[in-house]
Amino acid sequence: MKHLNWIIATTILSIFSVAQELPQPSPKAVVQQRVGLTDITIDYSRPSARGRKIFGELVPYSQIWRTGANRITLISFSTEALVEGQKLPAGKYGLLTIPREDRWTVIFNSDTTLWGADGYDQKKDVLRVDVVPFILEGDGNETFTISIDALRDNGATLTLAWENVKVPVNIDVEVDKMAMANIERAIKENQRDWRVFRNSAQYFLTKNIHMDRALEYINRSIELNPDNWYSHYLKGEILARRGNFAEAVNAGNTALKMGNEQAKAAGRPFGYADMIQNSLNEWREKAGINTKTGKKKK
Repeated sequence: MKHLNWIIATTILSIFSVAQELPQPSPKAVVQQRVGLTDITIDYSRPSARGRKIFGELVPYSQIWRTGANRITLISFSTEALVEGQKLPAGKYGLLTIPREDRWTVIFNSDTTLWGADGYDQKKDVLRVDVVPFILEGDGNETFTISIDALRDNGATLTLAWENVKVPVNIDVEVDKMAMANIERAIKENQRDWRVFRNSAQYFLTKNIHMDRALEYINRSIELNPDNWYSHYLKGEILARRGNFAEAVNAGNTALKMGNEQAKAAGRPFGYADMIQNSLNEWREKAGINTKTGKKKK
């Protein structure tokens, strides 16, 4: 009986031991970022320097590195991407590197099960790119950091930073074809949704493409919901982009009047009045309209 009790007690202690949570020297981190229409997720552990010399000592040069701590760093892309101009299919990869003083090799490997770099197989590399590191002034980064910076519609920079070393990796993603396909599908499926038409018109204006369709879509949006002041202002911007400044003024006047009335009814000031007024002044000037009288200049 005593032997049985000892076994039970030992088992219970073992269970609690396994479940024990303590601070980790290299805590986990997850980076999630949408770039254009592509979702990028990075799952890694973050070691700290703690007074140690990192590159060239703790992390030897010219050797494969797990690019973090503990298990292999993982990175996933929801769509195909270009990494330093080379195609990388959508999927999840082990992210490894080979640090050197003058260049780093950044590796995307199909094996996502490694602990560190143990068992790394170069034959499973899906992509390798070489990039030039930057040496930072000052103390640099105490803790290893992976970030996605310099966001733009169709790309970003994947940045590895530790100690006084910063390694930028350029990433480009396809956005325009995907956005156009999404616009076509959304309009086909939501013929009575004014927001779909307005959002599509906004995208065309932002990208400065298909301005005829932009005007068509914003007119349809206003037809479905004539009481949204921003839709009228957006119509003014589209008309101005097309060079129809007199018509843009009419649309802007409607937006300003509507916005002021709606804000007054809600008991608050119209926060976008100055923005619209500034645009109106510009459009009137380009249309040759006197800003005081509202009549064409002679």
